[in-house]
Amino acid sequence: MSYLTLSKDGYVLAEATQQTYIDQMIKAYADAITEIETMLAKAYATIGSADPKQYYAEMLKYDRLAKLKKEIITAYNAAATKAGKATIKGLSSVMEENYSRQLYLGNWLAETLNPIPINPNVVKYAVTGNVSYWTKIQKSWGDMSLYSPQTGTLSDLLKNGAAEDLNKIIKTINNSLITGKPYTETTKAIKEIIGTYSKKAGKEAASGAMYKAVRIARTEGARVMNAAALASGNQLEAQGFETQKQWVATLDSKTRVSHQGLDGQLRDLDKDFNSSISSGQAPGQMGAAADNIQCRCATINIIDGEEPEIRRARNPETGKNEVIGWTDYEEWRKTL
Repeated sequence: MSYLTLSKDGYVLAEATQQTYIDQMIKAYADAITEIETMLAKAYATIGSADPKQYYAEMLKYDRLAKLKKEIITAYNAAATKAGKATIKGLSSVMEENYSRQLYLGNWLAETLNPIPINPNVVKYAVTGNVSYWTKIQKSWGDMSLYSPQTGTLSDLLKNGAAEDLNKIIKTINNSLITGKPYTETTKAIKEIIGTYSKKAGKEAASGAMYKAVRIARTEGARVMNAAALASGNQLEAQGFETQKQWVATLDSKTRVSHQGLDGQLRDLDKDFNSSISSGQAPGQMGAAADNIQCRCATINIIDGEEPEIRRARNPETGKNEVIGWTDYEEWRKTL
Protein backbone atom coordinates (compact mmCIF):
# COMPACT_ATOMS: atom_id res chain seq x y z
CA MET A 1 0.00 0.00 0.00
CA SER A 2 1.35 3.44 -0.94
CA TYR A 3 1.31 6.82 0.80
CA LEU A 4 -1.06 8.06 -1.91
CA THR A 5 -3.49 5.20 -1.30
CA LEU A 6 -3.51 5.79 2.45
CA SER A 7 -4.12 9.50 1.96
CA LYS A 8 -6.98 8.87 -0.45
CA ASP A 9 -8.58 6.30 1.86
CA GLY A 10 -8.35 8.81 4.72
CA TYR A 11 -10.55 11.31 2.90
CA VAL A 12 -13.18 8.67 2.17
CA LEU A 13 -13.20 7.27 5.71
CA ALA A 14 -13.54 10.72 7.27
CA GLU A 15 -16.61 11.51 5.19
CA ALA A 16 -18.16 8.10 5.93
CA THR A 17 -17.72 8.53 9.69
CA GLN A 18 -19.34 11.96 9.65
CA GLN A 19 -22.28 10.79 7.58
CA THR A 20 -22.91 7.82 9.89
CA TYR A 21 -23.60 9.92 12.97
CA ILE A 22 -25.49 12.53 10.98
CA ASP A 23 -27.80 9.79 9.72
CA GLN A 24 -28.36 8.64 13.30
CA MET A 25 -29.26 12.18 14.36
CA ILE A 26 -31.70 12.58 11.49
CA LYS A 27 -33.40 9.30 12.36
CA ALA A 28 -33.90 10.45 15.95
CA TYR A 29 -35.71 13.59 14.77
CA ALA A 30 -37.74 11.67 12.19
CA ASP A 31 -38.84 9.24 14.91
CA ALA A 32 -39.88 12.21 17.07
CA ILE A 33 -42.15 13.46 14.28
CA THR A 34 -43.82 10.06 14.04
CA GLU A 35 -44.37 9.89 17.81
CA ILE A 36 -45.79 13.40 18.03
CA GLU A 37 -48.10 12.73 15.07
CA THR A 38 -49.46 9.67 16.87
CA MET A 39 -50.05 11.65 20.08
CA LEU A 40 -51.84 14.42 18.22
CA ALA A 41 -53.97 11.93 16.31
CA LYS A 42 -55.22 10.46 19.60
CA ALA A 43 -55.89 13.94 21.01
CA TYR A 44 -57.86 15.04 17.97
CA ALA A 45 -59.81 11.78 18.01
CA THR A 46 -60.89 12.62 21.56
CA ILE A 47 -62.24 16.05 20.61
CA GLY A 48 -63.23 15.21 17.03
CA SER A 49 -66.97 15.58 17.58
CA ALA A 50 -66.64 19.02 19.17
CA ASP A 51 -67.05 22.36 17.40
CA PRO A 52 -63.55 23.45 16.24
CA LYS A 53 -64.07 26.68 18.19
CA GLN A 54 -64.24 24.52 21.33
CA TYR A 55 -61.09 22.45 20.67
CA TYR A 56 -59.02 24.32 23.22
CA ALA A 57 -61.74 24.19 25.89
CA GLU A 58 -62.26 20.48 25.31
CA MET A 59 -58.53 19.79 25.61
CA LEU A 60 -58.42 21.64 28.92
CA LYS A 61 -60.92 19.19 30.36
CA TYR A 62 -59.52 16.32 32.45
CA ASP A 63 -56.01 17.79 32.00
CA ARG A 64 -55.92 16.47 28.43
CA LEU A 65 -53.80 19.34 27.17
CA ALA A 66 -51.36 19.20 30.07
CA LYS A 67 -50.91 15.45 29.58
CA LEU A 68 -50.42 15.88 25.82
CA LYS A 69 -47.78 18.55 26.33
CA LYS A 70 -45.97 16.40 28.89
CA GLU A 71 -45.92 13.43 26.52
CA ILE A 72 -44.63 15.55 23.64
CA ILE A 73 -41.93 17.16 25.77
CA THR A 74 -40.80 13.73 26.99
CA ALA A 75 -40.74 12.30 23.46
CA TYR A 76 -38.91 15.24 21.94
CA ASN A 77 -36.33 15.46 24.72
CA ALA A 78 -35.68 11.73 24.31
CA ALA A 79 -35.11 12.23 20.58
CA ALA A 80 -32.85 15.25 21.19
CA THR A 81 -30.88 13.27 23.78
CA LYS A 82 -30.45 10.38 21.34
CA ALA A 83 -29.31 12.81 18.63
CA GLY A 84 -26.91 14.44 21.09
CA LYS A 85 -25.37 11.13 22.12
CA ALA A 86 -24.92 10.19 18.47
CA THR A 87 -23.24 13.55 17.88
CA ILE A 88 -20.85 13.18 20.80
CA LYS A 89 -19.98 9.60 19.92
CA GLY A 90 -19.53 10.50 16.25
CA LEU A 91 -17.39 13.55 16.94
CA SER A 92 -15.21 11.51 19.29
CA SER A 93 -14.71 8.87 16.60
CA VAL A 94 -13.91 11.54 14.00
CA MET A 95 -11.25 13.08 16.22
CA GLU A 96 -9.68 9.79 17.31
CA GLU A 97 -9.62 8.46 13.75
CA ASN A 98 -8.16 11.61 12.21
CA TYR A 99 -5.48 11.86 14.90
CA SER A 100 -4.41 8.26 14.33
CA ARG A 101 -4.60 8.68 10.57
CA GLN A 102 -2.45 11.84 10.64
CA LEU A 103 0.22 10.13 12.74
CA TYR A 104 0.13 6.99 10.62
CA LEU A 105 0.58 9.04 7.47
CA GLY A 106 3.34 10.96 9.19
CA ASN A 107 5.14 7.69 9.82
CA TRP A 108 5.50 7.26 6.06
CA LEU A 109 7.56 10.44 5.98
CA ALA A 110 9.24 10.06 9.37
CA GLU A 111 9.85 6.38 9.99
CA THR A 112 11.29 6.95 13.48
CA LEU A 113 8.01 8.49 14.67
CA ASN A 114 6.59 7.00 17.86
CA PRO A 115 2.80 7.12 17.35
CA ILE A 116 1.54 8.01 20.85
CA PRO A 117 -2.24 7.39 21.28
CA ILE A 118 -4.29 10.51 21.83
CA ASN A 119 -5.16 11.32 25.44
CA PRO A 120 -8.89 10.48 25.81
CA ASN A 121 -9.39 13.62 27.89
CA VAL A 122 -8.15 15.71 24.95
CA VAL A 123 -10.94 14.16 22.87
CA LYS A 124 -13.56 14.64 25.59
CA TYR A 125 -12.64 18.28 26.09
CA ALA A 126 -12.46 19.04 22.37
CA VAL A 127 -15.85 17.42 21.73
CA THR A 128 -17.84 18.56 24.77
CA GLY A 129 -16.07 21.73 25.89
CA ASN A 130 -16.33 20.52 29.50
CA VAL A 131 -13.38 22.20 31.25
CA SER A 132 -13.14 19.46 33.89
CA TYR A 133 -11.54 17.22 31.27
CA TRP A 134 -8.81 19.76 30.53
CA THR A 135 -7.52 19.66 34.13
CA LYS A 136 -6.54 16.02 33.49
CA ILE A 137 -4.56 16.78 30.31
CA GLN A 138 -0.77 16.85 30.25
CA LYS A 139 0.91 20.01 28.95
CA SER A 140 2.54 18.08 26.09
CA TRP A 141 -0.76 18.28 24.18
CA GLY A 142 -0.40 22.02 23.65
CA ASP A 143 -2.48 25.03 24.54
CA MET A 144 -6.13 24.72 25.61
CA SER A 145 -7.21 27.04 22.79
CA LEU A 146 -6.24 24.40 20.21
CA TYR A 147 -9.19 22.28 21.29
CA SER A 148 -11.69 24.79 22.68
CA PRO A 149 -15.17 24.95 21.12
CA GLN A 150 -16.26 28.39 19.95
CA THR A 151 -19.81 28.18 21.34
CA GLY A 152 -19.50 26.80 24.88
CA THR A 153 -20.17 23.20 25.84
CA LEU A 154 -21.84 20.96 23.28
CA SER A 155 -24.37 19.72 25.84
CA ASP A 156 -25.54 23.30 26.52
CA LEU A 157 -25.72 24.02 22.82
CA LEU A 158 -27.89 20.97 22.18
CA LYS A 159 -30.00 21.51 25.30
CA ASN A 160 -30.74 25.12 24.38
CA GLY A 161 -31.66 24.08 20.85
CA ALA A 162 -34.10 21.43 22.10
CA ALA A 163 -35.71 23.91 24.52
CA GLU A 164 -36.18 26.40 21.67
CA ASP A 165 -37.75 23.72 19.45
CA LEU A 166 -40.13 22.59 22.19
CA ASN A 167 -41.23 26.14 22.89
CA LYS A 168 -42.20 26.52 19.23
CA ILE A 169 -43.99 23.15 19.18
CA ILE A 170 -46.06 23.89 22.30
CA LYS A 171 -46.99 27.35 21.01
CA THR A 172 -48.06 25.83 17.71
CA ILE A 173 -50.31 23.30 19.43
CA ASN A 174 -51.89 25.99 21.61
CA ASN A 175 -52.51 28.27 18.64
CA SER A 176 -53.93 25.43 16.55
CA LEU A 177 -56.40 24.40 19.24
CA ILE A 178 -57.43 27.96 20.02
CA THR A 179 -58.08 28.75 16.35
CA GLY A 180 -59.72 25.38 15.67
CA LYS A 181 -57.21 24.14 13.11
CA PRO A 182 -57.56 20.50 12.02
CA TYR A 183 -55.08 17.73 12.74
CA THR A 184 -53.51 17.92 9.28
CA GLU A 185 -52.62 21.60 9.60
CA THR A 186 -51.26 21.16 13.11
CA THR A 187 -48.99 18.27 12.22
CA LYS A 188 -47.81 20.08 9.09
CA ALA A 189 -46.78 23.08 11.18
CA ILE A 190 -44.92 20.86 13.65
CA LYS A 191 -43.15 19.01 10.83
CA GLU A 192 -41.89 22.38 9.61
CA ILE A 193 -40.50 23.15 13.07
CA ILE A 194 -38.69 19.82 13.42
CA GLY A 195 -37.83 19.93 9.74
CA THR A 196 -36.82 17.57 7.00
CA TYR A 197 -33.59 16.18 5.63
CA SER A 198 -32.80 14.71 2.26
CA LYS A 199 -29.74 13.75 0.28
CA LYS A 200 -30.05 13.45 -3.47
CA ALA A 201 -27.45 13.53 -6.24
CA GLY A 202 -24.71 14.23 -3.73
CA LYS A 203 -26.53 17.26 -2.29
CA GLU A 204 -27.97 17.64 1.18
CA ALA A 205 -31.06 19.64 2.05
CA ALA A 206 -32.30 20.19 5.59
CA SER A 207 -34.72 22.51 7.34
CA GLY A 208 -35.92 23.35 10.85
CA ALA A 209 -34.40 21.56 13.84
CA MET A 210 -32.82 19.02 11.52
CA TYR A 211 -31.00 21.81 9.71
CA LYS A 212 -29.62 23.10 13.03
CA ALA A 213 -28.55 19.58 13.97
CA VAL A 214 -26.77 19.00 10.65
CA ARG A 215 -25.15 22.43 10.82
CA ILE A 216 -23.82 21.76 14.31
CA ALA A 217 -22.61 18.30 13.30
CA ARG A 218 -20.83 19.59 10.20
CA THR A 219 -19.31 22.60 11.98
CA GLU A 220 -18.17 20.68 15.04
CA GLY A 221 -17.04 17.74 12.93
CA ALA A 222 -14.70 19.96 10.96
CA ARG A 223 -13.45 21.63 14.13
CA VAL A 224 -12.55 18.41 15.96
CA MET A 225 -10.95 16.93 12.83
CA ASN A 226 -8.66 19.94 12.71
CA ALA A 227 -8.09 19.78 16.46
CA ALA A 228 -6.91 16.21 15.86
CA ALA A 229 -4.49 17.42 13.18
CA LEU A 230 -3.13 20.05 15.60
CA ALA A 231 -2.74 17.41 18.33
CA SER A 232 -0.83 15.10 16.00
CA GLY A 233 1.31 18.03 14.86
CA ASN A 234 2.25 18.79 18.45
CA GLN A 235 3.26 15.16 19.00
CA LEU A 236 5.39 15.23 15.85
CA GLU A 237 7.09 18.43 16.96
CA ALA A 238 7.61 17.07 20.48
CA GLN A 239 9.53 14.15 18.92
CA GLY A 240 11.86 16.51 17.11
CA PHE A 241 10.33 16.68 13.64
CA GLU A 242 10.11 20.02 11.89
CA THR A 243 6.34 20.38 11.58
CA GLN A 244 4.08 23.02 10.07
CA LYS A 245 0.36 23.10 9.39
CA GLN A 246 -1.18 23.79 5.99
CA TRP A 247 -4.68 25.09 5.26
CA VAL A 248 -6.57 22.92 2.75
CA ALA A 249 -9.82 24.34 1.37
CA THR A 250 -12.52 22.28 -0.33
CA LEU A 251 -12.26 22.63 -4.08
CA ASP A 252 -15.79 23.55 -5.09
CA SER A 253 -17.87 26.66 -5.74
CA LYS A 254 -19.28 26.76 -2.17
CA THR A 255 -15.96 27.51 -0.50
CA ARG A 256 -15.90 30.93 1.16
CA VAL A 257 -13.93 33.56 -0.71
CA SER A 258 -12.04 34.27 2.52
CA HIS A 259 -10.95 30.63 2.65
CA GLN A 260 -10.09 30.31 -1.02
CA GLY A 261 -7.25 32.74 -0.36
CA LEU A 262 -6.01 30.70 2.60
CA ASP A 263 -5.77 27.49 0.60
CA GLY A 264 -2.24 26.06 0.65
CA GLN A 265 -0.88 28.56 3.17
CA LEU A 266 1.67 27.28 5.69
CA ARG A 267 1.99 28.31 9.35
CA ASP A 268 4.06 27.20 12.29
CA LEU A 269 1.95 25.17 14.71
CA ASP A 270 1.58 28.03 17.20
CA LYS A 271 0.76 30.70 14.61
CA ASP A 272 -2.67 31.84 13.44
CA PHE A 273 -4.13 31.76 9.96
CA ASN A 274 -5.54 35.15 8.93
CA SER A 275 -8.58 35.39 6.68
CA SER A 276 -10.17 38.64 5.52
CA ILE A 277 -12.68 38.21 8.37
CA SER A 278 -10.81 36.82 11.39
CA SER A 279 -7.83 34.86 12.68
CA GLY A 280 -7.42 31.47 14.31
CA GLN A 281 -5.38 28.34 14.78
CA ALA A 282 -7.25 26.23 12.24
CA PRO A 283 -10.51 25.88 10.28
CA GLY A 284 -13.39 25.81 12.75
CA GLN A 285 -11.36 27.75 15.30
CA MET A 286 -11.39 31.17 13.70
CA GLY A 287 -12.42 34.27 15.63
CA ALA A 288 -15.70 34.91 13.79
CA ALA A 289 -18.73 32.65 13.38
CA ALA A 290 -18.89 33.64 9.70
CA ASP A 291 -15.53 31.88 9.26
CA ASN A 292 -16.55 28.76 11.19
CA ILE A 293 -20.17 27.77 10.50
CA GLN A 294 -20.23 24.71 8.24
CA CYS A 295 -16.63 25.29 7.22
CA ARG A 296 -15.33 22.28 5.28
CA CYS A 297 -11.66 23.24 5.20
CA ALA A 298 -8.96 21.18 6.85
CA THR A 299 -5.40 21.37 8.11
CA ILE A 300 -2.70 18.81 7.43
CA ASN A 301 0.78 18.36 8.87
CA ILE A 302 3.77 19.20 6.71
CA ILE A 303 6.74 17.22 8.04
CA ASP A 304 10.26 18.38 7.24
CA GLY A 305 8.89 20.42 4.32
CA GLU A 306 7.36 17.41 2.53
CA GLU A 307 4.49 18.81 0.44
CA PRO A 308 1.22 16.86 -0.08
CA GLU A 309 0.59 15.04 -3.36
CA ILE A 310 -3.22 14.72 -3.48
CA ARG A 311 -6.41 16.42 -2.28
CA ARG A 312 -10.21 16.37 -2.67
CA ALA A 313 -12.18 18.31 -5.27
CA ARG A 314 -15.90 18.49 -6.06
CA ASN A 315 -16.67 17.31 -9.58
CA PRO A 316 -18.94 20.09 -10.95
CA GLU A 317 -20.79 17.64 -13.22
CA THR A 318 -21.47 14.75 -10.81
CA GLY A 319 -21.49 16.74 -7.55
CA LYS A 320 -19.33 14.03 -5.96
CA ASN A 321 -15.98 14.38 -4.21
CA GLU A 322 -12.96 13.05 -6.07
CA VAL A 323 -9.30 12.76 -5.16
CA ILE A 324 -6.97 14.61 -7.54
CA GLY A 325 -3.32 15.57 -7.75
CA TRP A 326 -2.26 18.49 -5.54
CA THR A 327 -3.18 21.97 -6.76
CA ASP A 328 -4.23 25.15 -4.98
CA TYR A 329 -7.69 26.72 -5.22
CA GLU A 330 -6.73 29.40 -7.75
CA GLU A 331 -5.15 26.89 -10.13
CA TRP A 332 -8.07 24.48 -9.74
CA ARG A 333 -10.61 27.21 -10.55
CA LYS A 334 -8.87 27.87 -13.87
CA THR A 335 -9.67 24.31 -14.96
CA LEU A 336 -13.46 24.82 -14.70
